[in-house]
Amino acid sequence: FPVTIHGEMLILDAVDMHTQLALHGGEYVYIHITEPGKTLSVNKAFRVYKIGNRMQSNDGSQRYILYFTSEEMFESSTMKISKAYKDTTVSDVATSILTKNLKIPSKRVFVEPTTDSMNIVLPYLRPTEALHWLASRAYNSSGSGFMFFENLDGFHFRSLASLYKEPNAIKVPYVVESKRGQKVLDMGKYAVDDYEVRKDFDSLSTLTSGGFGALYRDWE
Repeated sequence: FPVTIHGEMLILDAVDMHTQLALHGGEYVYIHITEPGKTLSVNKAFRVYKIGNRMQSNDGSQRYILYFTSEEMFESSTMKISKAYKDTTVSDVATSILTKNLKIPSKRVFVEPTTDSMNIVLPYLRPTEALHWLASRAYNSSGSGFMFFENLDGFHFRSLASLYKEPNAIKVPYVVESKRGQKVLDMGKYAVDDYEVRKDFDSLSTLTSGGFGALYRDWE
């Protein structure tokens, strides 16, 4: 999901939490991160949509990866927009999609004005797809192209020129290291050496492919 905040969380599970909680893709992960002496903090709820790489560890427990993304990604996956906008700017259409379709509070929406009014037809696209489509056709007064993305402040529909003027958020040194090979599991004669769950739930993929069609209806 190149436009929304998303992540992966490695879980080492020694009490079979996966079964006890009956994880199925409707769960949320609340992340709170602070650093002493720093102004940056993260307080956000994410939607769990998939479990992957589920396998047994050397000590008999299991490990797997929880995949999560912003709730807005799920909202976008439940609707499609097929609408014509007459004599309007791309930035006005982007603002309408973010505030009216996705119902994102205006304080978390950052849309930079675009030039020239035009007639725009959205060809039955999901909101995030439509915003990508609009960004590829948007320009500001200096001719700079646009990008659509989410960060900790909210959702941005901004020109590359304005992004280039932003100060660096962080400088990370790049170091090349050799990667060691994976250790061979040795669980003993009467133990399972290894196992892997090849397919677990992926609620976001199922939702976008129409698997939950009885639960959701498309709307503008």
